[in-house]
Amino acid sequence: MSTIEYISPGVLSRIVRAFVVACSIVLLCGTVSPLHAGPPTGTLTGVSQLPVIRVALFERISSPDPAQSGMYEPHNIASNVFETLVTSDSSGSIMPGIATSWSASPDGIRWTFFIPEGRSFHDASPLDAYAVEFCFQRLINPAHQLFRPYPDWKTQLFSHVNSIRALDAQTLQIDLDKPYAPLLHNLSTAAASIISPLSLQKYYDGESRILAGSGSFKFAEFKTESVLLQPSEYLPAAPQVQVRFDYYRSEAVLSAYQQNKVDIITGLDQSDETHLLSENTATLLRHPQLSVLFLYCNGARQNIRNIAVRRAISLSINRSQISGKAIGKNSVPAKGFLPPGLWATEPSLPPFEYNPKLAKDILAKAGLKDGIDLTVIQLAAPRPFLPAPKRLASALKNSLLQAGIRLEFEFLDGEQFLTRMQNQDFDIAVYGWVSDTNDPDNLLSTHLYAGKENPHQRIAIDKLDQLILYGQSEQSLKKRMQYYSTAQYIIHKELPCIPMLHSKLPVIIRNTIKGVRISPVSFLVFRNATVQPPPLQQ
Repeated sequence: MSTIEYISPGVLSRIVRAFVVACSIVLLCGTVSPLHAGPPTGTLTGVSQLPVIRVALFERISSPDPAQSGMYEPHNIASNVFETLVTSDSSGSIMPGIATSWSASPDGIRWTFFIPEGRSFHDASPLDAYAVEFCFQRLINPAHQLFRPYPDWKTQLFSHVNSIRALDAQTLQIDLDKPYAPLLHNLSTAAASIISPLSLQKYYDGESRILAGSGSFKFAEFKTESVLLQPSEYLPAAPQVQVRFDYYRSEAVLSAYQQNKVDIITGLDQSDETHLLSENTATLLRHPQLSVLFLYCNGARQNIRNIAVRRAISLSINRSQISGKAIGKNSVPAKGFLPPGLWATEPSLPPFEYNPKLAKDILAKAGLKDGIDLTVIQLAAPRPFLPAPKRLASALKNSLLQAGIRLEFEFLDGEQFLTRMQNQDFDIAVYGWVSDTNDPDNLLSTHLYAGKENPHQRIAIDKLDQLILYGQSEQSLKKRMQYYSTAQYIIHKELPCIPMLHSKLPVIIRNTIKGVRISPVSFLVFRNATVQPPPLQQ
C-alpha cells in the first residue's frame, strides 16, 4: 500500500487561509502576473456581443468541478475551461500542458515537473506549483478540507503515488512507491484539471457558483441545465465565440435544432441523423472513439459468478445484428474489451460466437433448463457511445430470449444508476466507457481489476489482476503489450465482463459553425471556432 503524505487539517486550513489572503491582496493591490499586466490582449470589446455556439446536453451538469463526475458532459465542458499538467496529441503522445517540461529518475519513482513563471488563472490568482499541489491533494488526501470521497480518483488516477509537493513556485515533485506507467496519461485527464484554489474555496464555501481555470474559455454562467462559456480575455489571441450548453430531453433535441436553438449535437440517434442531414443545414462527423459498450457483471450475485451463465449470455448476443439495429454506422461488433485504434488491442482475437442453442444447452447443464431471469440497469439518457438506449435494450432483450435468458430492464438517471452500482443492486448493467487516455490501463484497471478486497464486487480473476498490475509497473512498451495481449485472451474466455460493441461519436454541426475540433478523447474544442453568417436566401 502506498502512503500519501498528508497535511493535518489544522495546517491545511492555515495554508488555505494564507493562499486566499495572498490572492485577495493581489486582487486588491492590482499587482498581477505578467500575463495579467495591463489591458487584456485579446480583441474582446463587448464579449457578450460575440456570436454564441449552442451545444445540446443529454445530461444535467450538477457541478462545474470536473472532479465531481466521471461523465462525458461535464468533462467535455471542463476541457475548454481548465488546463492539465500535461496533455496528449492525436497519437496519444504526451505533450506539455501547464508544465512545459518534466523529468523522471532512472528508476521511474520520482517525477519532477517545471511550471513557467507568470501564469495566472481567470480570477488573476497565481497558477504555480503550489496551486497544482493543492488541486491534486484535494483529490487524494482525506485530510484536505476540499476532499470528496467519490469518485475515487486516488485509485483511478494516482495509484502508487506516495507524495505530491511543490518544491518552489515553479517545481512540482511527485514520488511513487513503484514505477507507474500510466501516470502521465492520467495527469492529462479532465478529472485532473488544475483549478484556482481561491475559486475552489469560494465555490465550496457557497460564495460562488463558478470556478476559475486557465483555459481558452471561462465560466460566465453555471446552472444545472445551462452553462455559458465566454473567452478568456487574457489570451494573446482569444476565441471569438461564446459557447452555451443547454440540456434537452433526447426526444426534444431534433426539434430544438430545427428551431435554431441548437447548433451542435453529439450522439444523435441514426434515424434522426438521416432526417436532419436531408435538410442540408448540417455536417456529420463520425469521430472514432476509444470506447467499449459492455455488460458489467455483478460479482456479488451468485448466478453471475457462475461462468456458465456469463458464457450463455455472451453466446446469446447477436453482436452484428445489435450493432446494426441499435447504433448502425456508428458502431462495430466487439472482438474484445479493448477498442480498435488503441495501441495494445490484440488483433488476433477471434470474434465472439453467436450460438443461442449452445447457450441454452450450457444453462441446462448448469441446472437452469428453464432459463434465468436477470435484472439489468441502464442509463435512460443517450450517451456518446449509445445514442438510442431503449433500442439497444429491446434488441438485447430479444436476442437473449432465444436462449431462455429473460431480461428485465430498469432505465435510470445518472445519480440513480451510480447509486445502484455502488450498492450492487442489479445482476448486470449496460455500461460504456470512452477512455480518458490512450493508455489501456484506463479501461482495464478502471473496470476489471478486482484486487484482494474487491470493493466493487467484480468478477475476480487472479491472473488478470496480476497482468493488469504488471502492465502498470512495466516501463517497456513491448512487455506491456505482451501482458495486455494475454489479459485480453483471459477476458475473452472468462468474461469478467461481456464486451458487445465499439462505437464512433456522431457529431452534428450546423454548417455555419467552423473550426470546432474533436480531441482524441472525444471532447469538443472551441478554441478556434467561428460562426459564419447564414447564406443569403434567393
